[in-house]
Amino acid sequence: MATLRDVFAQLNALKPDGIIADYAIGGATAVLFYAEPTRTYDVDVFVLMRPPREGALAEEAVAAARTLDYEGVPVRVIGPEHLAALAFQAGGETMVPPRNSPIADTLADTKSRWHREQARLPIREKFRILLKLQADDLPLIQKRRALRAWEKPWPIQP
Repeated sequence: MATLRDVFAQLNALKPDGIIADYAIGGATAVLFYAEPTRTYDVDVFVLMRPPREGALAEEAVAAARTLDYEGVPVRVIGPEHLAALAFQAGGETMVPPRNSPIADTLADTKSRWHREQARLPIREKFRILLKLQADDLPLIQKRRALRAWEKPWPIQP
């Protein structure tokens, strides 16, 4: 299975090959570089196929992106000021469906079903998932600050 490191390396290869003009990571994955990690299951990639136009927010965000490090691979990441502006432009809180709407009901049902499925997993599988989440998240925390005693990785395998 591809890792984030693999994804970032592939993105970096697209630019010198002339396939894209530039790229930058946005969304929740970009926030991971600036704040405490949260679980996300996708990577938002903003791609420019040509040089940026003046006044286009997403294109400006890519052009001004910072090059940061992820496990030894450089990755272009949209800065926090542009992340906030892009979120407001996309609708921010107005994107949350109203309560008692068909969409909200579907989301609630899907989330509830997922939690029931997770609850039925054998304890060994739950533990394996916990260790995987820890292995994914702790390096991101360490980039921001020293780990606290209770955050140290567990030296065990499931």
